[in-house]
Amino acid sequence: MKSPSLEVCKEPLDVTLSALGWVTRSPGSGLYSNLEQYDIPYPEAIFELGYFFVNPKPFFTLAKELYPGNYRPNSAHYFLRLLHDKGLLLRLYTQNIDGLERLAGIPPDKLVEAHGTFATATCTVCKRNFPGEDFRGDVMGDRVPRCPVCTGVVKPDIVFFGEELPQRFLLHLADFPLADLLFVIGTSLEVEPFASLAGAVRSSVPRVLINRELVGPFAWQQRHNDVAQLGDVVGGVEKLVELLGWNKELQTLIQKEKEKLDAKDKALSAMARPSLDASRGGDSTTFLGSSFQCLNTLSMRKFFLMSNLSLPMHNLRPFSLLSIVP
Repeated sequence: MKSPSLEVCKEPLDVTLSALGWVTRSPGSGLYSNLEQYDIPYPEAIFELGYFFVNPKPFFTLAKELYPGNYRPNSAHYFLRLLHDKGLLLRLYTQNIDGLERLAGIPPDKLVEAHGTFATATCTVCKRNFPGEDFRGDVMGDRVPRCPVCTGVVKPDIVFFGEELPQRFLLHLADFPLADLLFVIGTSLEVEPFASLAGAVRSSVPRVLINRELVGPFAWQQRHNDVAQLGDVVGGVEKLVELLGWNKELQTLIQKEKEKLDAKDKALSAMARPSLDASRGGDSTTFLGSSFQCLNTLSMRKFFLMSNLSLPMHNLRPFSLLSIVP
């Protein structure tokens, strides 16, 4: 039985979306079988520095599947991009490491990638920094990337167990007090300290959850102005876009970005991408497919009060917004 303080919408939605965050696979699937050959002591070892220094191969096997370019943004990612284009996005906080927010065109300065990114990489020995694309050829060619200067292993700037979160995560101390609206989209709100961000906005700030189920404070510490749209995440975002009257703008944006990605993919497939060690070469392969990643929470500026999703659009008044993503 739902609390009267929380408005919940449960309408059937057509689009389906898989689990958020890390993709889990059952035994016999391609990813599981590829990792099984390395005799990993336990799954989490892939993201432990101690194990990585001894045997980096399993991580790069997983990285090959997660590497940016394997998937494309969906309409939920482009909704966030549209918020940015309209000058409404203060910040987007995400736990995703697939880079789909960047691929959707959201500038890096608007992102806080709490669990790191493949966009940059660092040599584990000499600590030199590199663009992530420099070792794409190695990753796709099943090779462990090596520093061209000292030959040390080059690790993507993904946060491993025991590592500190990026310094940019501290931006939440300044961002959340400025927020006029908080979106929490597609997350379990279980991993700390990220999960606590949902409670960091002022009590007067509406929080909108678009998710499969009630999570975190939406389940156990509801506020009078919380709103929840439960069901498929992409479908929930598309319903919001329809209420805002932004359908045409969103579809135009998606088509324009699709054409850009098609052209980029064509160019990449027509030439080999050099790896970090140019002497070894290495082809780059771009895999296209549906994105099964969801978004978490979002930060925006000069937006509108959304304590009631059925509020007529002409009654919405200017506000400042904030957001988070898994």
